[in-house]
This record gives sequence, structure tokens and C-alpha cells, in this order.
Amino acid sequence: MEASKDKLDAVLNDERLLPEQKELIGQWAKHQGSFKTPERVLEYAYTIREFGLFLKKPLEEAKTCDVDAYLAFKADCKESITGNRVLAVNPGSLNIYRHRLKAFYRFILKHTDIAIDNELAYPKPKLVKKQEFSREQICEARVKVLLDNKQGQELSAVNLQVLKDFHNYKVASGKVESYTGFVGKLYFLKRLGVFLKNRAYKEATREDIQSFINEVQQGIKAKKTNGKVNGSYKAHLLDFYRFVYGMFEEEQPRKYPEVVAWLYQGRKKSHERLPKEIIPDAEIKQMIDKCTEQRDKALLALMADCSARVGEIVNICIKDLKINEVATEAHYKHLIATVTLRGKTGERTNQLFYSVPYLRLWLFNHPLKDEPDAPLFIANNPSRYGQRITAVGINKILQRVAHRAGVKRHIHAHLFRHTNLTRMARVLSESELKIHAGWGSESNMASVYVHLNEKDVANKILERYGIITKAEQRETALFQIQICPNNVCGYQNPAEAKFCLKCGYPLSLKTAVDLKKLKEQEDELQREAMSKGLAGLDLTGITDLREAIYQIVKKDETLLAKLQGIAEQAQALSGVEA
Repeated sequence: MEASKDKLDAVLNDERLLPEQKELIGQWAKHQGSFKTPERVLEYAYTIREFGLFLKKPLEEAKTCDVDAYLAFKADCKESITGNRVLAVNPGSLNIYRHRLKAFYRFILKHTDIAIDNELAYPKPKLVKKQEFSREQICEARVKVLLDNKQGQELSAVNLQVLKDFHNYKVASGKVESYTGFVGKLYFLKRLGVFLKNRAYKEATREDIQSFINEVQQGIKAKKTNGKVNGSYKAHLLDFYRFVYGMFEEEQPRKYPEVVAWLYQGRKKSHERLPKEIIPDAEIKQMIDKCTEQRDKALLALMADCSARVGEIVNICIKDLKINEVATEAHYKHLIATVTLRGKTGERTNQLFYSVPYLRLWLFNHPLKDEPDAPLFIANNPSRYGQRITAVGINKILQRVAHRAGVKRHIHAHLFRHTNLTRMARVLSESELKIHAGWGSESNMASVYVHLNEKDVANKILERYGIITKAEQRETALFQIQICPNNVCGYQNPAEAKFCLKCGYPLSLKTAVDLKKLKEQEDELQREAMSKGLAGLDLTGITDLREAIYQIVKKDETLLAKLQGIAEQAQALSGVEA
């Protein structure tokens, strides 16, 4: 262990490396050392150092052709760049070297604000234009396969016919609005038929149903979930056995066959089935601040802004996002946007506002920004890089960011939708909320959200009599968009930005003051360095004054400590993680 640390220190302090190379490799090693062993970091450091010596310029200025040239040199080399003994290099070794360099450049993309060639970190994505099927079409095809009885465990001929009749009855009576949910019900009922083996559905007893539910529950526990049978499973059985026993009346309250009647426990009110909590604004901001990639910042901001279902987020293409300027009486123009959402209830267009700066910055860095049909959010995994992100991938991002931000509640994609709909119910009517949320005209979900906000009415009454204030009853705006104060700019920046992303102007007085103090410290350090003189220094090949000053500083421990302090302050001011 100690030997590996000494070797790693030797690599990081190699005098043959350029100062810029040493600084960047040092940042990378510090980050990697927080979760990798010194031996593992050392393996990568050898390759990165050798590439830096081969490159002979700052690492961030490299291009993919430089990496190819380095690997070609390694494949045919007769001498070592670092002075070590030359080893035979096979194609497998070359792939390892390429992988190490890509991992290093992915660190630069994620953890610094240095602009590099994106292809150094990720392979160049290709837009694969294949026929895409909607979720509804996929589920409809799955229903057809299920009723063909040719996949998985087969039903008896009697039970298969009952299941087909049930399907036809539901479709003909207009009770199947979408196959997205109906396919799950049919799979569950087929599973019951397989459990009954050669007995018909109608021959099942209460003990059979109990045993079947216990089997389902054991399967749920094996998946390490909450261990409870989903209430919708019981509803599937109640609905199906009314059909099996020919109970088609619409009486209230509903009556059920004795074999399943014990499952009915009354319906919960709609608002009782909704999540008990929403995500506070402060936690959403914390999660966005902890995102290490611009894609993730844009994703979280969009989900908090548009009330979309996770499947609708997945389906968004670049062409679906329209960003426009709206003039105001002030000297700047507001940027607003619309996004076209496609999901289980069709297509709709929602208005965006505070997510626009994050989306615009992501579009600027999007690897496929010139392809209108490309997915707006792509996977970053090297094996799927450039392909459309999945719903599972989105939830993994949310859970990872929530953990990093210290958010204790269970964060998932639908909770963002629920949170924003709760906010929208305060300003939109029921009919407007249905359009915004993508609910059908007969849905009662809008009235449920309006019911949840009845507390706002009580708060207004209390405010009228001075019992509470507006500050106590209302949350602050989710994102305070920062408009650049530079009169010739007026650019609209994300909430956490300290400098204008367009012109670099400080966005607050505090930032401007901190920047001035930092500049004064730099000037003082330069004066101290120049007062030491250049005597005794080897300045061969150095033509830049800044490089000459650096050579003076690194020979003096006091000046070097001051330089490190200035660098740390600059990182804190720019918001870049070391």
C-alpha cells in the first residue's frame, strides 16, 4: 500500500509533465483516491502520464487523432516514453489504454468546467433511425401474444377461452381505454389459471384464491419490496370473477361472488391514494446542485417544471422542445419554452419557464444537437451512449442524486409529477389542469388535486385577518432565474450560476467583490514572485511570463502555499469541484 502511494506521488510530481498537465492529473487522482485503492489509481496514472508526455501540450487540448497516434505508437514502439522497459503490446492492451484515457476525460467532463472534445470521453454517438413503437402498441402486441397461448406456461383450453371472452367483453364495452394497464391484468389472471392447473376458473375455491395470493406475496417479498400485495391485484380478481359468474349489473354497492367477496374492503377516496408528501423546493434545488452532468440538471429541472409522466419524458426528442424569446418592458427578454409530450393519453404541449436555462445549456452540449429526431435525453453508459434513456435509467439518476444531496425521502419520477400538479392546482381550473396533466375529460383526478389545495382557501382567510402572513403560507419560487445585469447582454442564467454563461459578467455584488479580492491576491503574489528575481532558474524554452513566474513560485514553499490557497478560492468561486 505505502509503496503504491510513493509510486503514485512520483508519477504525479514527474518534472517532465507540463504544469497544466500535473495540475489536472492531480485533481483526477484526488477524486479517484476517495473511492479507489492507490494500486488501482496508479495503473491509470501510468497511462495518463505517458499520454501527457507523448502529447507535449495541455491534456485538455487533445483530440481523438492524438489518442489514435499514441496508441499507434504503443503498438509499434521500440522505445519507452517514460524510460521504462518496453513491453509487447497486443490489441487487448491497447483497448485497456484507450479505456483508461476515456475514463480520465469523462472525469474532466463531469467534474470540471474545462471544455474538451466530447469524443475523448465517449464514442461518437450515431442516431439509429429505427421504427419506434409507442408503449400502447407494444402492450397491445403483448396482449395478442398472451392470448395466443404460445409463450411461457400455457393455460388449459377452457381457461384460455374464458380469458379471451373476458378480453373481448372489456374491449367491446369500452372499458379498456389503454392496453398499457390492461396487459398487466391479463398476465395476472393468466398466472391464476396456470396456478389452478386443469381446473376451470369457476371451480376455484376461497382456499385456492388465498393460496394463490400467498404465492404472489412470497414472490413480492423475494424482490425485497414492501412485501404487500398490490391493491390492484385484488381489484383484478374481484372484477374478473364478476364476469366469470355473469354479474353484469351496475348496482351500488357492488356485489361479488362468495369466492372473492372477502377481498373487498371498500374503496379508498382518490386523495387517500395519492402520495402523502411532495418534494420541497429546497430539496429540488439541492438535488440539481449535486448533479455532476448538465444532462441530469436539465432532466431534473424539466421534471419539476412540466408535470410529465416518466414515459413522456423518455419519448421527448430535440425537435419537441421549442425555445422562444418574449419581450418585456425591461431591457432584457424572457426565454420561455414549450415541450411536446407523447404518452398513454395522446399528445399535448406544455409550457415551460424556469427549466429553460438548464435545457438550453444541455442542448448546447448535446452530442446529437444537430439531429432533430435525436432523443433529448440520452444514456451516458458507454455501451448505450447516444441511445434514448429509459424510465429505469431516469429513476436511477434520481436516486443517485437524492443520495448525494442527502435527501431522505424516497424520490422517484412520479413524485415530481405529483409535486408540480399540486402546485398547478393552485392556479389552474379543473379543465385547465386536465389539459396540463394529460387526463381524459371523464377523469376525476383534477378534482382530487383541487381538493388537496382547499388548505390554500383557509390560509387566505387567515391571512385576511392577520393570523398568518404570505411568507408563512407560501413557498418561495422554485427557481429564481438570474438575468445578467450587463446592459448589453441580458442573458437568462440558471439559479445557481455565479457568472453569466454568455458574457462572464458577475451575477451578484458578492461575486463581483469576491472576484476583485481574488484578483488582488493574484497581483500581490506576482509582485512577491518577481521580487525574488530569476537568478538560478533554468528558463530554457520558456517564453511566457506566467510560466516564468510559476517556476519562481514552485521553488518557494511560502509562495506555493499562497498559490494553492488562491486556486482553492477560485474553485469555490466558480462552483467547480476539485
